[in-house]
Amino acid sequence: MTVSARRAASWSRNPGWVALLFAAAVSHGSSLATEPQTESSVDSLRPPVPALMKVPVRLLLPDGSLAPRDSLVELKGQGDSAHCKAINRQGHPGEDGVTEFQDVPQCKIIVVVSVTGFDTKKVSVDLTREKAVPIRIDLP
Repeated sequence: MTVSARRAASWSRNPGWVALLFAAAVSHGSSLATEPQTESSVDSLRPPVPALMKVPVRLLLPDGSLAPRDSLVELKGQGDSAHCKAINRQGHPGEDGVTEFQDVPQCKIIVVVSVTGFDTKKVSVDLTREKAVPIRIDLP
């Protein structure tokens, strides 16, 4: 008799081992579990995806003119959810002075603006409460 056959024979004589192995298999989600997970139960475990929105950011200089096109506008997400933490985008103003970000989750964000000749400006915006878009940032 081989070593593995002797082990199997000794385990079969001790029902405690079988119960222990069965309990371990069930607790780790083995195929021995009695109720298979359905797709709806798997979906209920996922965090909800927040609504997405378009976020235009308009930059205005003190004289009322538009910011140069080489200016940098960044969006950075804040909060505990993975959707909000994942927000990290950059863009440049178009001819109309607006930098538009598509499909942004409704989260708290920080808008960081870098314009040549001006100090970097940071503005916090709560998109879950903000209804007035575009975001307008006046540079000093």
